[in-house]
Amino acid sequence: MVYKISGDCCQWGLFCNCPCDKCAKILFTIKTPEGEPVGEIFKIYSGVMKEMFTDTDNFCCVFPERASPEDKALLLASVLFIDFRYFESSPSQNNPM
Repeated sequence: MVYKISGDCCQWGLFCNCPCDKCAKILFTIKTPEGEPVGEIFKIYSGVMKEMFTDTDNFCCVFPERASPEDKALLLASVLFIDFRYFESSPSQNNPM
């Protein structure tokens, strides 16, 4: 294992979409296998209009200082996984795709 990514399930932004400070940023910490924080991934509030009328999200990834290009690619793939896992709604039962 190269990195471990963890996020607190009790972050306000997971349950509330308002633009206040507590809800505007959702943090996931990138840690070494020993548990030392070395970077972070966070979802940033996009603004009222974008949040209401689109299904796009803004993420920021702060890479560890010594991350190789392969590690950075793996962390970017993790950002996509986090987006699909936590912030995308499931398809309806009637949708064949």
